[in-house]
Amino acid sequence: MPSTVDPIKIADLLREQTALHILPRFRQLAAHEIMSKTSPTDLVTVADQEMERALIKILPDFLSGSIVLGEEGVSSGLISLDALKDTSRPIWVTDPVDGTYNFAHGKEEFCTMLTLLIEGRTVMSWIYDPIKNRMMIAERGSGARLNDQEIVIRQPGKPLHALDGFAGLKYFRKEMRPHIEAQSAKVAKLHSLFCAGHEYLRLATGHADFSIYTKVMPWDHLAGQLMFEEAGGYLRQWDGSPYTAQTKFGGILAAADLQQWSDLRALFLDKIIEDYARSRQL
Repeated sequence: MPSTVDPIKIADLLREQTALHILPRFRQLAAHEIMSKTSPTDLVTVADQEMERALIKILPDFLSGSIVLGEEGVSSGLISLDALKDTSRPIWVTDPVDGTYNFAHGKEEFCTMLTLLIEGRTVMSWIYDPIKNRMMIAERGSGARLNDQEIVIRQPGKPLHALDGFAGLKYFRKEMRPHIEAQSAKVAKLHSLFCAGHEYLRLATGHADFSIYTKVMPWDHLAGQLMFEEAGGYLRQWDGSPYTAQTKFGGILAAADLQQWSDLRALFLDKIIEDYARSRQL
């Protein structure tokens, strides 16, 4: 890990740039400052764009030779996900406003996420919740901290019927949704905040027990993954393989430990994985 990167200085940068580009827009956006991308609910705002441009300009100064890959840059075609295949240079991966739909509608569940990759591997990550002034920082091999307090997950052994988890039903294939809905009655709660960063914050701090994702974009998961795993959690793709910056397909399941992960996979995913595989053979 490069000693030149001070995680506290990066955290201060995120606070500073959020105060400049995001918070002044919260509940103050004009209609023309909110744009649709792939659907009416897939939004981008001027706050997303301005924050990402600022990070693209500033972050390379903290690590020579590094580049910035952001959600909005990929969406607009300024940079490609293929950049993640080049492991010879450090890459900052950012979602400038995670939970843009919430942000655009005045809801507090939004945040800024940032990850540093060295040789293609996640080594540091940050999630900043500006409304509650919560900064979570993770360093590979050194744990995860929330506002300088160490985070440790202590939920192993909790029975399935007592688990509170996340799954955005609208992101699942239509044919998968009835099964997920039916099985949700076997856990305490299944819902979505429509903001991966806030869901990872709740997972890492023990305020939720598991999450299931079908979309695996790096800016949505790399930061939270490192934090969750450094806090002691267990995160894998649906097939049990590791999730990495280069993953493009496969879904994600996060739980407190391997046993809980296996139980949740059997409950929610085994059937839809089998059904999907069967449909591909027809």
